[in-house]
Amino acid sequence: MELDDISWILLEALQENARLSYKDLGERVGLTAPAVADRVRRLEKLGIIRGYRADLDLALLGWPIVALVRLSPRPGLEEERVEEVVLALDNNVLEAHRVTGSEHMWVKLGARSLQDLDRILGKIRTVASTTTSVRLSTLVENKNIHR
Repeated sequence: MELDDISWILLEALQENARLSYKDLGERVGLTAPAVADRVRRLEKLGIIRGYRADLDLALLGWPIVALVRLSPRPGLEEERVEEVVLALDNNVLEAHRVTGSEHMWVKLGARSLQDLDRILGKIRTVASTTTSVRLSTLVENKNIHR
C-alpha cells in the first residue's frame, strides 16, 4: 500500500508518542479528530500499526542483564524442539528470530543476574549449541521508521 504524506506524519507522531489524542494528531495534519481516527483504524486494519505498548526499563524492573544468543539445534534434534524450549522460557525471551546463516535462531534474553542467565542458557543447551554475548550498552533500540 502506498502511504500519503498525512499517513506518514501520523505514523511518525504515533511512534514518538502513541498516547497522542486524535485531536492532537488532527492539529498536526489539518484533519478533524474523526477523520484521523478513521485513518488510524485503517492503518491498524491493514496491519501497518500492529499495536501500542509501554517501553519499559528492564534494569529498573530488576532485569539488568540482556544477552544476545545465537543457537543451532544439537545434532539429531529437530528445529521445532529448539523453538519449543525457547518459547517455554516465557518472560526471559525478549525477542526470538529464525535466521539464515550458520545459526538457526537469534534470541534476546533478559535475566536478573549472571547466575539467572546461566540457568536459562542451561535449559537452551539441552537442545542447542549456543554463542552468547552480554549487552554492555545500547546505541539504538526501537528506532522509529520514517519516510
